[in-house]
Amino acid sequence: MGGIDRADKAMTYYMVLHRCVKWWKKVFFYLLEVCFCNSLIIYKQQMHPKRVNAEKFRLDIAHGLLVGLESAPSRVGRPPRDPPCRLINCEHFIAINRQRTANGKPSKPDCIVCSNREKKCHQTQYICDKCLEPMCPYPCFKRYHTLLD
Repeated sequence: MGGIDRADKAMTYYMVLHRCVKWWKKVFFYLLEVCFCNSLIIYKQQMHPKRVNAEKFRLDIAHGLLVGLESAPSRVGRPPRDPPCRLINCEHFIAINRQRTANGKPSKPDCIVCSNREKKCHQTQYICDKCLEPMCPYPCFKRYHTLLD
């Protein structure tokens, strides 16, 4: 009984049998187990402890390898888009358009929500105080600041 038999005996205590078709996976897990056993032997020789629990030693190695890693992102896929400023609560209020036309009359531009020059033209004297976009007070103002499209 030489060192090989003792090493095989030590490896069988914690060897995890993986049933798989790929031969290289079995070889990988066997080599990983050999590394664990060899590192335990070296640790015992260097530190001279009375007793070392092999299972605790394996967990310490695993925790040591994971210390520097950051946590993986919880979401997979495309990151969410930031919503436009008009959809965020940032003090949007209705105001009266103070601009004047060339002859001095109050300016009434087309509403950006409900007006369409081809079908229907709806002019308004109200604007959003923050966006400076002309729109009807109801329902266009609410629709513009809550709906994405």
